[in-house]
Amino acid sequence: MASCLKFLKEKNSIEFLAPQRVYDECVTRPLGIKQYGFSALRIKRLFLEGIVKITEVDGKEVELFLNAANNIYRVDGKPLELIQRGEAECVVLMKKADCLVIDEKTLRLLVESPKKMEELLKSEYGKIVGVDGNYLVKMQQMTRGIKILRSAEILTIATKQKYFASYMQDETEAGRFGIFALRGFGCSLTKEELIEFENLNMVGR
Repeated sequence: MASCLKFLKEKNSIEFLAPQRVYDECVTRPLGIKQYGFSALRIKRLFLEGIVKITEVDGKEVELFLNAANNIYRVDGKPLELIQRGEAECVVLMKKADCLVIDEKTLRLLVESPKKMEELLKSEYGKIVGVDGNYLVKMQQMTRGIKILRSAEILTIATKQKYFASYMQDETEAGRFGIFALRGFGCSLTKEELIEFENLNMVGR
């Protein structure tokens, strides 16, 4: 996806932002683990080349979001910690951005469909999941209007803008295969969603 982000920035003058915690999780820490080092270097290049910029966020707002999000659902009377600081920083950063790009399923479900999140937790724990309505409302107030995209949507946009033009007659297939590959790299996609992407017009606007 590194070259895809570079392509979109050059094609559309888009500005990609990321909080410090995300940089640490994607670059600083993985650089200390040899098997993840090369991927971390590729991501680091995005920052060095100015494709993605580290942007400060309000720490107090991050704590407020973490407190709300991680106190919504309870099992056996204990709150479930579902959201990590890096994700919370991304949500707060949305005050300076138009959309949030994240592949992680939990945050997306929490923002877009709290009820589905509740059902998923019931299935996972096999127990009744309590929902604190006050914290849910606080979380929804902080995320109202947030538009979330996954790397699959980003790749689809790039494909329609001729990202795979060099593949010539295989341009459409390259886009579709690319989306299937993203699932293997952590992009949350259901079988039904994969079918939807497969049926999209990948080379037209």
